[in-house]
Amino acid sequence: MSPPTTDPILSCWRKALTWLAPVPDLCVLGWQLRRFDARATVVVGDFVEYWAAGRLCWQGENPYALELLAPLQQSAGSSKPRPLLMHNPPWALTLVLPFALLDYGPAQLAWTLLLLAILLLSTDLLWHVYAGPLKQRWLAWVLGLFFAPSLFALNIGQLSPLLLLGLAGSLWFARREQWFWAGVAATLLIIKPQLFYLFWPALAFGVVATRRWQLVGGGIWGVR
Repeated sequence: MSPPTTDPILSCWRKALTWLAPVPDLCVLGWQLRRFDARATVVVGDFVEYWAAGRLCWQGENPYALELLAPLQQSAGSSKPRPLLMHNPPWALTLVLPFALLDYGPAQLAWTLLLLAILLLSTDLLWHVYAGPLKQRWLAWVLGLFFAPSLFALNIGQLSPLLLLGLAGSLWFARREQWFWAGVAATLLIIKPQLFYLFWPALAFGVVATRRWQLVGGGIWGVR
């Protein structure tokens, strides 16, 4: 019995999708580079609020003080009449502090590259969690990079990809019964706890029912 042959048309489509998948994200990255090089006077996005809050932390100031955020965001090019406030738990600032050491332009570029890497890693982990064929893992990257909210998050520098990483990471570790690290990964979901209001009761019930207290230990270690 001869082995099944691959449809050449299907193979061409797969190769085309593999090469075209990064195009939208590269366009976003190019836009970020253009803004970085041209030093645009208008900054539309969330990263400016993270960067300014991180700067204030390094200066020992209140990262939620509007009167202190305003001049920093204006120095980055923001023309908004009211400064953007970082509506996240204080511990989330530790994620942006390293970028606040840089000037706004290089920090924004580095942040965009990080989010792009996180998106690729998260989709790859989810493909493994749901037992996708290894030879078709490229499909996960295509779906993740073409997903409209992914492009939106990259363009404005949102923290949302970190939430996806937290969810994907916790599922990946749980599949391997590494409960402590699953709890550590789940702490990323606390960046925006209101989005997971159904997840927390289910997690608490699961921990009590299965007595997997390592999840709790990992969560405490992750936010300390």
